[in-house]
Amino acid sequence: MTLVILVSKAKLSHFKFSPGAPVFFQKELKNQDAMEGDDITLRCELSKPGVRVEWRKGGMVLQPGKKYEMRQEGCIRELCIRNLEPEDSGYYTCDAGDQLTTASLAVQGRQPTKLFTIVHFEPSSIMSCCFII
Repeated sequence: MTLVILVSKAKLSHFKFSPGAPVFFQKELKNQDAMEGDDITLRCELSKPGVRVEWRKGGMVLQPGKKYEMRQEGCIRELCIRNLEPEDSGYYTCDAGDQLTTASLAVQGRQPTKLFTIVHFEPSSIMSCCFII
């Protein structure tokens, strides 16, 4: 709580005010689809800067490290998820105390590489070729 004293010619006034309105999400997280091996960033925007948030996947609190990077700049909060795997699919939440935003992430597995071998026989030589598709 902050006390402000205003002095005017007519009288001395005292006004009390609280630090501000409650925080809310101006932009919420958006559902996203991605491919295995990609990196992705989940982004939301709060109504004011300096608010601490907690990132979760399902009910599990996420910690920064090789897999997850948490960033903040002004009112923007970001969760970067690196080297996606199908197991990273799920619901991610940004928790700002009494306000939450949640979005789903669907990670598609890459198709396995198919290897074809073609063998060509001729009376004078044998030739083998490999194609990766």
